[in-house]
Amino acid sequence: MSNKHYDYIYDINEQTNIINENIDNENKYKLLSVATSTFEHDWDSIMHTHYFTEIFYVTSGKGIVYIEDKVYDIKANDLIIINSNISHTEKSPDKDNPLSYIVLAVEGIKFEINEIKNQEYLVSSFEKQKDTMNFILNSLINEIQGKDIFQTKYCQHLFELFIINVLRQNNSILAISNTQNVSRECAIIKNYIDNHFKQDLTLDLLAETAHINKYYLAHTFKENYGYSPINYMLEKRIEEAKYLLITTDHSLSQLSQILGFSSLSYFSQSFKRIAKISPIEFRKRFTK
Repeated sequence: MSNKHYDYIYDINEQTNIINENIDNENKYKLLSVATSTFEHDWDSIMHTHYFTEIFYVTSGKGIVYIEDKVYDIKANDLIIINSNISHTEKSPDKDNPLSYIVLAVEGIKFEINEIKNQEYLVSSFEKQKDTMNFILNSLINEIQGKDIFQTKYCQHLFELFIINVLRQNNSILAISNTQNVSRECAIIKNYIDNHFKQDLTLDLLAETAHINKYYLAHTFKENYGYSPINYMLEKRIEEAKYLLITTDHSLSQLSQILGFSSLSYFSQSFKRIAKISPIEFRKRFTK
């Protein structure tokens, strides 16, 4: 994997704001970094999340991007926007035409997909605007490597110009809003739960994983996601239970063991509390 990463040295005194009616100019955002990557088939990316929003622009080649439970083919001049804390990864199966892209990490803004409820990402082609987009991004990379005067403000304006071009093409479905930044520790814990929710997780174990106080973790996680860490784990288990109830013939006892519940009664009680229906009734209703 050929990878060049440039951290953006952010000067709070020079920051500017996106000129867009969808964003509150009193709130601030940060362009954290810019990176260029080319797949060389020497590593295998896994599903992961970030506490910031990522914007990918494919410069050449073709590949696949996995976002949550969706899969998209991507190629040169495609743009992929993934909001913070959304699970994703990318692959490049074709060794003769490897995927190359530029990725921007942005903190403090969220892209809203107006026409698709609860969708936290966008995959869109910019083939017609490729000259403009490539010029802006290459200018940003060149500038961020230098040490010229007004570098911060220059980079910020280039980034805003890039966003304006994104909004121009997707004006009917895409908007921008400021968002409270999720702490790095909470993002780590959410990602850990997403990948280990079938295991016996405790608040003590999660706090140890993030190296923070468990009471602070419980408070900040709920503040950011609306659930305590343990209740979020239960939500993930019940979500998986719904899928298994419909797609397998496992007994309830088997499902409770697969999903990490200590007993069948605890599984049934948790399912009914969250889904508002018993697992047996759920299977009967949705299997039909």
